[in-house]
Amino acid sequence: QNPPHLTGNDTCHSPDARAGPVPVGASTIADFSTTFHQRYRDNIVSFLKRTGMSMLETDGPYEGATCAVTNASGYIHANNSQLTQYAATVAFYRQLKREFNTFLTVPDPYWNSGGTNREPAGYTDAWNLKIPQTEQGTIEYIQTARMYLYDSTLYKPTTEGWLGFEMSRTPAPLDHHLTTLENALASLLGQGNAPTYRGPEMFDDASPQAKRLWTLWVAHYKRYRPILSSDVIHISRPTGRGIEAALHVNASAGAAGEPVAFLN
Repeated sequence: QNPPHLTGNDTCHSPDARAGPVPVGASTIADFSTTFHQRYRDNIVSFLKRTGMSMLETDGPYEGATCAVTNASGYIHANNSQLTQYAATVAFYRQLKREFNTFLTVPDPYWNSGGTNREPAGYTDAWNLKIPQTEQGTIEYIQTARMYLYDSTLYKPTTEGWLGFEMSRTPAPLDHHLTTLENALASLLGQGNAPTYRGPEMFDDASPQAKRLWTLWVAHYKRYRPILSSDVIHISRPTGRGIEAALHVNASAGAAGEPVAFLN
């Protein structure tokens, strides 16, 4: 989204903003149509080529910011800036698909235009970062994740929606947070969604029970992955006030159906 050391015309300048360079420390967004950003994307392509890495997650591109500066960009008028940046983004994702068949996790809908694989299931920064990291706050955090997953699977499979879990909600030793950890694993991995668990470690040497939980739920996901990746019949939406339920169904899978229910 915003490579470091962006200055001047490398960023978008709003047509309504005060003229002049972008102040140091100001909230900026990269202009995807500039030569600077093309070099940045070329470096990513070179990195993937050299390492053989098969997956890329881009935080952004969030293009859509109208830019009034035309002398360093690929358009001749501010009205063209959003379209030009969009075209640069699509070309980048298509190149990754064409040359490397990269698995792309992108927080914007580029399924058809760019060939991306996953976008958020309903993720927002307010949900992920602003709900208090207290016991009650974390219960609300996980319940909201289930709401996102329930709603998003009305139109896409569980594997196609991105969610995350901040491991800072279960600080070491993890054996002190087994109920919270299993709630998160059952809510997400247990319903076929393999989210991003962000933190320094999934378990620690002082937490053999936490390691056991990971082993059990990962084994469950692997064993039932065909049915968990299948269509979902929505029965009762999560509200935090009662029973919530869904049913994964696939007549061609080894198990034709797998129900999932939570009682709040």
